Amino acid sequence: MGKYHRDQRDDIEHHYRNHPDFQVMSLIPPSLDTRPVRATLLKVTKLEAARSQIETAIELWFNGGDDISILALAAASHEVIHRLYRNKGMKDLLFDSTLLTPEQKHEFPIMLKAAANFFKHAKNETEATDSITFTPEISVVFLTSSICGMWRFGVTLNDTESAFTIWHQLHRPHWFKDVPTSDIPAEVLNQLRNIPPREFFQSVLLLRAAAAARANGKK
Repeated sequence: MGKYHRDQRDDIEHHYRNHPDFQVMSLIPPSLDTRPVRATLLKVTKLEAARSQIETAIELWFNGGDDISILALAAASHEVIHRLYRNKGMKDLLFDSTLLTPEQKHEFPIMLKAAANFFKHAKNETEATDSITFTPEISVVFLTSSICGMWRFGVTLNDTESAFTIWHQLHRPHWFKDVPTSDIPAEVLNQLRNIPPREFFQSVLLLRAAAAARANGKK
């Protein structure tokens, strides 16, 4: 959580530090620990919240993490990005793609959201044994759409988002057509093409960190 406005968080905590309602007692029984728990307030924008979920989902994806968690994060963040995209008057992302017929534009989102809704709600499926069969690759669809949407409305991709983009530009060249290709030399990318996702991710992060350091050294 430290990635959000640390200075703003410190200001908020300073303002409320002596406020009596800001201190809450620990739920741990007094016989074990009687120290008070001090709540922490974090200020975060809609875009920051979405990008944090995207970044976590991508990190899990590259490292072979839990498919349910990845999809839950990817779907939740895409919902925010899609709304921000539409609020800017932009169209043709995922749910309103021009490739879809009017009927498909109704059915397609329902199909894509089914698993994520199953994970976070218990309105229709109320028994512990209720189940769903889903395709983990749906996460990639959500993440791809979110990154394309952010790029189109002017967001500069961070290293994690860029690594995900580069991976798919190498392995699915027809994806991310409107997102600029990597600034990593082509000969280096060719060497990375066939290594496992986890090693690829770490390599790209190191390469981008080195490039940023060189750029800062020239300033």
